[in-house]
Amino acid sequence: MAAGKNNVSQMIEEIEFLISTQISNYFIGAGETLQAITTMQSDMFAANQWSFSTPTRANNTYLSMLITLKGVRQYTTSMYVQSYPEGLQSGYFFHPEVNGQESLRWWSQAGTKVSVYSCQDDGTIIQPPVSVDDNPGNGTLANPGNNNTLQNDIGGTQGANLNYSSNHSVGFSNVYLWEGVLYKTSFAFTFNPITGERVTFGNDWTLTLISQAISDMLAAVSFGMFAAVVEADTGYVLATSSTAPLFSGEDILTIREINDVFFKDFSALVNSPFAAPTTTSSKDQDLPTRLKNLYTYLDKTYPGSHSCFLDRTIAGGEAWKLGLNTYTIVGNPLLFVVYMNIDSVETQLNQMSIKTGYMILGIIVAFLVLGVLFTLVLTRQVNGVSRKMKLLEKLDFSKVLDSEDDDEKVSFVYELAELEYTFNEMVKVFSSVLKANASFRQLPKASTVAGGASEAPYLNAVVR
Repeated sequence: MAAGKNNVSQMIEEIEFLISTQISNYFIGAGETLQAITTMQSDMFAANQWSFSTPTRANNTYLSMLITLKGVRQYTTSMYVQSYPEGLQSGYFFHPEVNGQESLRWWSQAGTKVSVYSCQDDGTIIQPPVSVDDNPGNGTLANPGNNNTLQNDIGGTQGANLNYSSNHSVGFSNVYLWEGVLYKTSFAFTFNPITGERVTFGNDWTLTLISQAISDMLAAVSFGMFAAVVEADTGYVLATSSTAPLFSGEDILTIREINDVFFKDFSALVNSPFAAPTTTSSKDQDLPTRLKNLYTYLDKTYPGSHSCFLDRTIAGGEAWKLGLNTYTIVGNPLLFVVYMNIDSVETQLNQMSIKTGYMILGIIVAFLVLGVLFTLVLTRQVNGVSRKMKLLEKLDFSKVLDSEDDDEKVSFVYELAELEYTFNEMVKVFSSVLKANASFRQLPKASTVAGGASEAPYLNAVVR
């Protein structure tokens, strides 16, 4: 019994590991692809193929950016540039509409005022702006307002931590909420040595699409499952199979605040000593610190592709297996969280065992029935040969040879058919001999030939 439970537990861990690997590969692959797109823009600018140094070159670059954006829509919803050191943003993005469709729009910034315009499909701007946002801030990293250079600086509010003292620096922003949609942005700061320009390129990652992809993956599994990708630096959820709201109003919810039993259970784990077994941190420690402690512990204890598995009891008393793994995207530490319902797995395995038992029983019964039927048919055919032999004892050749009963038909068993055939041939020969002998006996008595001998002994000798 214990061995069976261990096998089930091991199977669950293997399934969780495969699903976690699939989710992480998709998530990381999408993130790395987005970063590669941003790096491509940076390289184009550094090679002076793109430039904003003159109005003509700027228009050509924007048009090229729009064409590129349309070609990579499955990875990003926007493609824009931020000037340095002013931090002014301009570029295209696709805005989600209430009808589920998207409309092309244009960002333009003057000072701290950001204007958004609707666009035609070819990028032509339609006046007037659909929205205007003016946020001057106070010129500090803590309150940069609409100064994108400060937002993306090391220690800035975006979390990208771009190094402006370098000619090339890349980074991902923290997750943020804009117009009811969660995003994460890929940035690349770069330098054009020909024109002397310095700019930052940005591409936004719509995290709702990642959540949908995770849900689609889990939908293919018949067992109860839950999955989430948690940002260790903030405690925000980047993607999840949960349908619980991830934000309230303009505030993004942390794992402690999301109304979902799995996030509540994971939060309890994060608050427990397990999350930081090698530190003396108190339970009042802030969430990002505890998450980073957990990340560090898992990264050291379960390096590479190894996962940590824990047995958990979710509200209602159901047994679940929790799998934890760690990954990093451009310096952002991420926790991959996967739950699988142990009770559901065991129930389905029991059902499969019962079905398999019934199938085996059915096969056995079918073979027994076929065996009995085969024996009956074979017995009837052997009895047919036996009856012929009994008739032969009475020298009743006519009944032996002229029987039309179904039992007397040639058997489908090769050896028995050969026996019937040989027996019938033997009866035919024996019958012919006896008939010939009887015919000779009915001939007139032979005359005595010369020398006093009779022909009868010769004839008798022939028929013997």
